[in-house]
Amino acid sequence: MGSQIGGFLPSFFERNVTHHESHRELEPGRNAESALQSAAHQLGRTASTGGGAPASQRRVLQGRQERDLEIWAKANGGWLSAAEALEGFVKGGEEHRTLRGGQIYHKATYSGRYGFTVIAANGQPTLTNALPGEYLSRLLLANEIFGDDIRLEGVTRESDGLVILTSQPTVVGTACDREEMIGYFEARHFALIPDFSAGYRGSLSFYRDLDQIAVFDAHPANFLRDRSGIILPIDAVLLRADDELAGLLEYLLDP
Repeated sequence: MGSQIGGFLPSFFERNVTHHESHRELEPGRNAESALQSAAHQLGRTASTGGGAPASQRRVLQGRQERDLEIWAKANGGWLSAAEALEGFVKGGEEHRTLRGGQIYHKATYSGRYGFTVIAANGQPTLTNALPGEYLSRLLLANEIFGDDIRLEGVTRESDGLVILTSQPTVVGTACDREEMIGYFEARHFALIPDFSAGYRGSLSFYRDLDQIAVFDAHPANFLRDRSGIILPIDAVLLRADDELAGLLEYLLDP
């Protein structure tokens, strides 16, 4: 790994190779890329809640997903010591702490928090705290849509909440402007949602009705252009909208 983390990730996550070495040198299914897929799949099977207010339903589902993620991590060798795993991390923003490791950039969520997502609430698309499963699904979508190489490195407990640790290649570049971001998404069949921001003030939001993928919090700090002119998204909020949210987003596109 070339970082403090790589020295003590066992079993499912153990990789005595660099982040970009071929997966062919690893036992199939036992690397951090497949760990992300496995964990997301496991949380997708967590039992949903019954009745009650949406906010209380999400609180109950968060607790269930945290329980299931802890069970999964311990069963697959991805449960880490918080003191060791979080050593050297510093506050990096609203969603993550970070640890720079040369070509590899490590992230750790804050205790009991898993970034942000957007849900349908009171007839409006609304930014809210993400559930663990929503966070992992977001990372998978970033790999799929943006060609990112985000990997799950482990799970730990800090205070009363879980922490999810990931890694990805370090991105270096200059900030994109609004038109560059719009062009990037239009080339991938996304439409700009006019006059709607979720996250950073003035950020852009996009929607693709082909697969109900939505992207929020697109702003210059999250979209960089490298020296070759390639645009590199790094921290946008992605999700696959359910039918209720999709309907709201489609209305915003064509009121």
